Amino acid sequence: MIIDLAMRRIAPYGASVLLIGAAALARAGLGPFLGDHYPLGTFYAAVAIIGWFWGVGPAVLAAILGYLVGDYLFTVAARLAETLGLGTDGLWRHLRRDHCLGLPRL
Repeated sequence: MIIDLAMRRIAPYGASVLLIGAAALARAGLGPFLGDHYPLGTFYAAVAIIGWFWGVGPAVLAAILGYLVGDYLFTVAARLAETLGLGTDGLWRHLRRDHCLGLPRL
């Protein structure tokens, strides 16, 4: 009974982490279409969904985590691409080639 109560309190936070991961994957998939525009757009949607279903606490966690993940993956990467003289697509091709050698090419 106590474990069930603890899981009810922890599960929404775990779900918010999973949804932020899904939002990051969705944004990475939309990268060729969106380019540098709306780097945090999918994270806004994830925070809204989490807030609607699980409340304020998990939504605040999702907002903080989504900002950190989105900033690191999409805005810092774009600034790095600008600094190196690559376009955003060139940076992603470079990262896939160097760091995903064992994975199938996309």
